Amino acid sequence: MKKILNYTFILSTLALTALTSCRNEDVTESTFMITPKTIHAHSAIFEVTPITNEFYYEADALTLEQYNQLGEQGVAEMTVQYYDSLKSAMDAQHIEYNNDYLYYKGMYDCATTGTLPASTPCIFYVMRLSSKTLEPIFPFVTYAFTTTKEISRDMTLDLTFRDNTIYVEPSDTFPYLWDYISKADLIEGYNNDLDYYARSAILMYEEYGFINNFVVKGNNHEYVLDWYPNLQAGDSIYALAVGYEQGELTTKIFSKSFAIQ
Repeated sequence: MKKILNYTFILSTLALTALTSCRNEDVTESTFMITPKTIHAHSAIFEVTPITNEFYYEADALTLEQYNQLGEQGVAEMTVQYYDSLKSAMDAQHIEYNNDYLYYKGMYDCATTGTLPASTPCIFYVMRLSSKTLEPIFPFVTYAFTTTKEISRDMTLDLTFRDNTIYVEPSDTFPYLWDYISKADLIEGYNNDLDYYARSAILMYEEYGFINNFVVKGNNHEYVLDWYPNLQAGDSIYALAVGYEQGELTTKIFSKSFAIQ
């Protein structure tokens, strides 16, 4: 399995913002064209095309019920609080960034960030930011959609390790994804959270259009030192596997840790 690691943390900063307040402003330049690219049970990706590349914007989705309860002002305030906390975390880690990293600009494939419920009416929204202050501008541009039905498979994925090789054996022939990461990379980039790593990697593969390159069936294996040649005896490697179809996880995430021999 060809691996792509450590890019998700960098790419996740593309969605961070430095919003501080909300106000009304002339919205004659806030028009966006929104085109759905993939809509799944718990996530979606939309192509957003603004009429000009001269301003930044933020985009995400909520259930229709949540969106109506919060209103545009509440959604903007929630975005401010959430992204301000992420920006503070980046400052604390001395991670450098600028506006082009922090905001969407121009045509972009925008992936939803939260887990949406299956078979539920939702709203994808685009919030333009003031070119002078980067404050949210009302009204938002929205696109109504409904998430698809959830797929659930009764399949287990057994992970074993011998001769520094990970072996994956599924109990059925349904498609799945599998991967592995060193303990050092897991701690440094993903807060030592294997589920967070798995979901972040899958989101990146989907957003950049090469997720199908990683979908497999049947038994698989890989020699981990081909990817991690500097690991020493006793170092930890974490393996994971999860069912995957039509853009959704279809089983729980199976995972195990192993020691390099």
